[in-house]
Amino acid sequence: TVLAYTPVAWNVGNTGLVPAVQGTPAIGITLRDITVAATGALPGVGILVGGCLNKDALTWGVSFTTDAHKFAAFNGADAPTNIVVRKVYRGATIAQP
Repeated sequence: TVLAYTPVAWNVGNTGLVPAVQGTPAIGITLRDITVAATGALPGVGILVGGCLNKDALTWGVSFTTDAHKFAAFNGADAPTNIVVRKVYRGATIAQP
C-alpha cells in the first residue's frame, strides 16, 4: 500500500507510478491510500501535480533523509508538475494536501 500524500514518480517504463526515491524527480503526490498491483505500478491513479505544500504534511520514503532532499524532490519533474515543498514558519499558511 502506498499511503496518502506520498510523492510518486514514473516507473522504469514510464507506464505507471511508483513511490518516489531521492535523486529521481517526483511528478505528483497521492491523494489517498493506494493498493499496489502485483506489477508494482500504479496506473490510473489521480495525483496532485501543483501547489506549495508543507514538507511535514507529506509521507516521505526512507531515501529522503534530509530537508534538502525533500525540498528538491520535484526539481526537474516533467510538465505539468509544479510542486514546491516548504517548511512552515511562525504559523504561515501553506496548503495541506
